[in-house]
Amino acid sequence: MKTINSNSLIIKISMFIYLLVILFSISFKTIADEIKLNMEVNNKLINAPQLRLSDKDRNAIAQEQPIDVIIEFDQTEVIKMAEAKRRQGGLDYDDDSILSERKQRYQTIKNQVLTVMSAEHLTIKQDYDYLPIIFAKIHSSNSLRMLLKQSSVIAVSSTRKFTRFLTESLPLIRQPETAVQGGRGNGVTIAILDSGLDYTLPAFGRCSSPGNPSTCKVAYVRDFAPYDGVLDDDGHGTNVAAIALGVAPGARIIGLDIFDS
Repeated sequence: MKTINSNSLIIKISMFIYLLVILFSISFKTIADEIKLNMEVNNKLINAPQLRLSDKDRNAIAQEQPIDVIIEFDQTEVIKMAEAKRRQGGLDYDDDSILSERKQRYQTIKNQVLTVMSAEHLTIKQDYDYLPIIFAKIHSSNSLRMLLKQSSVIAVSSTRKFTRFLTESLPLIRQPETAVQGGRGNGVTIAILDSGLDYTLPAFGRCSSPGNPSTCKVAYVRDFAPYDGVLDDDGHGTNVAAIALGVAPGARIIGLDIFDS
């Protein structure tokens, strides 16, 4: 029967434990270094000068949640091109040829970035042909990091929703003060030359026809364009007329449809 040397066994066990401790120490150090590196990278990402995110979006992307952003591209060379062509043509505006080249150059700049950013990283929600911007969804912090590395990207901004408030806009033009002094538009008729006017809406007094009932604010409507069978096929004329009545509630409206589409 073979006898096991107890001292030798103890030494081997001790060495094994020692090796385990070293391996665990290296592993923990590697993990700690990786966490530290990720924190440094994320801090650099969050503090990038071209990054203009809201606190909400910063928190979301830090948690690897997708965010909607506006991506702005460098248009320095495009502006130089347009200025040179305007000088050559003696123009003070961009004509069709300049606008066409703007569109083409913007698309080239955008495509250079989109070639790098696959659908895994970025989803286009709206492109604007004649502007150096894209409305997009960024899928992760790594995607954002890749985007910010592109030299042609000069800003990545959070989107903001704006709501129109007549109660806020009227004081800006001092309409309430004017109304108190009697300037409510009484006896005035405002002609809206636009896409038509849907006089059936509450803002105009729920007219059954122009001038009816007595509460109807619309005096007259006419379609000068080829009649399309609708009061307002676009909605723009109706919106403008409602704004006019908001400013001058005592006035009456004439709606003239002068657009054929």
